[in-house]
Amino acid sequence: MNRTAGQLQNGYQQAHGRAQNWLQSRILPRYQQLEIREQRVLLAAAVILPMAILIFGILLPMQDKQKALQAELAALQQQAETAEALAIQLVESETTGKQIGEQAPLLATVERLARHSKARKYMTRIRPQPSVSGTGQRLMLQLKNVPFDANIRFVDALAREHLGLNSMKIQAGRSAGLVHVQAMISRQ
Repeated sequence: MNRTAGQLQNGYQQAHGRAQNWLQSRILPRYQQLEIREQRVLLAAAVILPMAILIFGILLPMQDKQKALQAELAALQQQAETAEALAIQLVESETTGKQIGEQAPLLATVERLARHSKARKYMTRIRPQPSVSGTGQRLMLQLKNVPFDANIRFVDALAREHLGLNSMKIQAGRSAGLVHVQAMISRQ
């Protein structure tokens, strides 16, 4: 081990000597030929340029990336909390069931109807919305590339449960028979 350390130190000293010799024989004479003002500019550039590269090329891009990732993380955490709250609400409504005279939450009812009408797998968004009057429940739904007949079965199931369809926007899907749907559903 001592032999290897000695070889490394010897190799370092040789490389340092060659670099110092090259610096003194080639660079130093050219530097000394410059005027004092040019020498100062060159020294300032030798100090400022590496610092500018470090700051603008490495540190600031890393800081921007960190801020972007923190903002994205906060948004994802908020989405996860919302999804968890909705999942808990859905599980509680399905496990407790509804009491006599009590209505199940709108979210659980719509979820159940969507599963029975085979439209659930096409839902890309289901979000509770505040009611205009402050009472009652409202949901905003979005379905993508749902077969038109499954959508009709779902709307029929909503009507049979006496749920209100406040608005519905239907657009053509990717292929024939498929549609994109946005709907606002409320309890009547």
